[in-house]
Amino acid sequence: MNHHQWERFDRLMAQHAPRLFTSLNPPASPKLVDEVERQIGMRFPDDLRLAYLHHNGSPEVMMGNEVANFFYPDYRWSSLEQVRQDWQKNCEHIKEWRSWENPEHLFPPPDDEVWQIMTLKIRPEHLCAKWIPIARTNMGAPTIFVDMQPGPSGELEQLLAWDPEIGPNLFIYSNSNRQTMTVERYILALSEGMENDSVTYDEHGWNIKE
Repeated sequence: MNHHQWERFDRLMAQHAPRLFTSLNPPASPKLVDEVERQIGMRFPDDLRLAYLHHNGSPEVMMGNEVANFFYPDYRWSSLEQVRQDWQKNCEHIKEWRSWENPEHLFPPPDDEVWQIMTLKIRPEHLCAKWIPIARTNMGAPTIFVDMQPGPSGELEQLLAWDPEIGPNLFIYSNSNRQTMTVERYILALSEGMENDSVTYDEHGWNIKE
């Protein structure tokens, strides 16, 4: 993905989703991106880094208490500060849950046969420190992650939709487009949809025609 594609997306948002476009934060500086990368111990994928160099996510509260939903259907794009905070919080959760008396249902041990299933797209863990949290609802969860440690048949940088009760699943763009989503593919799919009128935006968020 390149700046031209992001500029195209910005123009389309300004025309078709002005409510969302005006709610997004100004760009983050390269220095801030570098700092957050250092704090979480992971380099952002190029497409994610580019996204933050165009918009530093969105504020936690907008338009009263309403959320400007960036990720379909109801996820707000997190700012870099929220990414850092959520990543640290998730690491604390992982440490706490692993200390429980029987953590195997959340974190199967390496010798568990589930690790031998080569068709798994997501590692068989409830939560992972190698997932970058980039979106959440106004209640704080569920969350969308960029997966930097996928399963054997998964794809690096795949987007995950995580729920505290059921754990991670692949993020689904729509029922008719179930390809593995990355930040780049998501932005390009929305851009194409706005151009051909199959995607609109209202006070509830994105509407994707099937």
